[in-house]
Amino acid sequence: LKPFWQQLANPALRHCFPQAPRPAARPAMTTIARTLLRRGMFGCVSMNEWKEERSHKTRRVNLKAADFMLRSKEEAVAKHPRCLRILLLASAYNGLTQAVHRRLRSLGHHVSVEFAAQEQVVRDAIASFGPDLIVCPFLKEFVPADIFRAHKVLILHPGIIGDRGPSSIDWAILQGQREWGVVVVEGAEEYDAGAVWASRTFQVPADATKSRMYGDLVSSAALSAIEEAVGHFGTDFVPESVDFSGSWVRGRKLPLMKQADCAIDWEKDGTEAILRNVRARDGQPGLLQRFPAASASAYLYGAHREDGLVGQPFQMLATRNGAVCFGTTDGAVWITHARASKLTRDAARACVPHGDKLYKLPAAVVLGEQLGLPLPKELPVGLDCQVPGSTFQDVAYQKRGNVGFVLFQFYNGAMATEDCRRLQRCLQHAKAQADTQAIVIAGGAVLHGGAGYFSNGIHLNAIDVARDPAQEGWENINAIDDVVLEILDSPQHLTVACVCGNAGAGGAMLPLAADRVVAGERVVFNPHYATMGLYGSEYWTRSLPKRVGNAMADELTTRCLPLNAREAEELGMVDAAVPGPMSAALDRASSDARRMAASAEVLLGKKAQLRKQEEAEKPWHVYREEELREMRANFFDDSLGFAACRRAFVGKERADAAPTRIAGHRR
Repeated sequence: LKPFWQQLANPALRHCFPQAPRPAARPAMTTIARTLLRRGMFGCVSMNEWKEERSHKTRRVNLKAADFMLRSKEEAVAKHPRCLRILLLASAYNGLTQAVHRRLRSLGHHVSVEFAAQEQVVRDAIASFGPDLIVCPFLKEFVPADIFRAHKVLILHPGIIGDRGPSSIDWAILQGQREWGVVVVEGAEEYDAGAVWASRTFQVPADATKSRMYGDLVSSAALSAIEEAVGHFGTDFVPESVDFSGSWVRGRKLPLMKQADCAIDWEKDGTEAILRNVRARDGQPGLLQRFPAASASAYLYGAHREDGLVGQPFQMLATRNGAVCFGTTDGAVWITHARASKLTRDAARACVPHGDKLYKLPAAVVLGEQLGLPLPKELPVGLDCQVPGSTFQDVAYQKRGNVGFVLFQFYNGAMATEDCRRLQRCLQHAKAQADTQAIVIAGGAVLHGGAGYFSNGIHLNAIDVARDPAQEGWENINAIDDVVLEILDSPQHLTVACVCGNAGAGGAMLPLAADRVVAGERVVFNPHYATMGLYGSEYWTRSLPKRVGNAMADELTTRCLPLNAREAEELGMVDAAVPGPMSAALDRASSDARRMAASAEVLLGKKAQLRKQEEAEKPWHVYREEELREMRANFFDDSLGFAACRRAFVGKERADAAPTRIAGHRR
């Protein structure tokens, strides 16, 4: 997936974004406008009519609620004759495991999840659930031999056929591989060496990071490969054993990558080499860098080229929105995030009240506040979208015809207080443009080659290391609420939210404020807060029931299960789940916005009428006040256990067993 504005510069793709036609004095209704009116988004004559339309949709949704979680093998078999009992065995319930979970369930299989941290827990899960098949989408541990001898165990490996070892993606990026893939192998005595049940390959973009490669390219290929492999089970399919000495086998067994394998020599390495080294270690564990002036080390993340600055190698040249720019032998690079490798000698300076862990934070915070290094001056960048690959920018605006684009891409989808304020200012700028009628709000992999999360809501790491976590959390939730209000309160523009990456908690609720929501088909939503000990805000008590009905809103926020984009579309949470790469979702959102803009006069009138009716029934500010009353108790009184949940999350504490909400065998 190329950055969006690089696509616009590609002549072959310009037909996707033609200039929108100038609307006539009385524009004709377009197909999409008629669809919106039929669905009750803008077109109900009265509030009663709108309520009736929504109630019909809610009844349809509630009929689906019974199928939302198949609770027994008998129910599953009755609905899908070739239903399998599949145990997902994973090291964590990460985005890929969630996506596989939802995909297998959508295929009619009865799926339960267990973590692989404790061998006895795994054995108990197998004995209790009695799986036909065990699938391991994300596994760091070794499956005991007696388990894969007694049960069919399929393991996903993020590498091409023949590749083995725990650092496959790291080596692929460091070695500059242009093609990579995934392979589903059968459990065997040697790691990743079993017979092959399915495989996929994909092209690796030059600017791909480890996080993006795993979260986007590997995940997409993995879903397809696992679906094929599961389809083979129970048939006469014979998996292919690999002759690792064969000349046709490109993959090789490689060791665990060590920091020495990717260390930066700032006096010799150029910008490209530094970018490649950091990108190969992005996400986890990071690239370890020694800072002699502080007698300390830190792991580096989020590397971006800078074309406008020069300086001595390893010299800090500027800061920007928490990122730090370093000189190289032939240019400069931005490092957006860092993590101190150990406590500083002066623990108080680290701004960590509990002092036992140091987390991934903006690089300027780690280097300046935790390591005590003097930082250079701030070098701001305007809202106008910069040339792709020329500098670091995480919020940008661009106008094309009568449609404005607000683009944002925050590291790991975490939105700190200042991030929210910058995004709010960009939205205000977009709404101030009198010559546009529609705004696309797109988040995820839309600005650069980093990991493409749409949003995961408030920034838990920043809250946890703050001197006053409760106050920081309070300011953060109010700032993200202000962002949502900017989207809601847009009487002069039609809004389209484009979800180009996974979204969780407040980040899953944020796009619902838009008039229309488009998402990539592979997106996973987690529209709930309870697992983090929070009630939630972002106007969710208004937006979620409005789209899916009260009963389903309660189901989603209390059962705390993920949804893929197709499921969200069926429930009405999303208007369109777009297959293909994430760029296809952005193309669709752009096209929808242009069509809506062509009927702006009619649609804006309907939008104003609907808002008036909504405000008469329950003003928007009341939803926010009620939510924030609960959130204040969460932050300052710890009413739902937010402090412990937050510490466990940012400290990456591993659970011994999967929670019962996903471990059906323990319910």
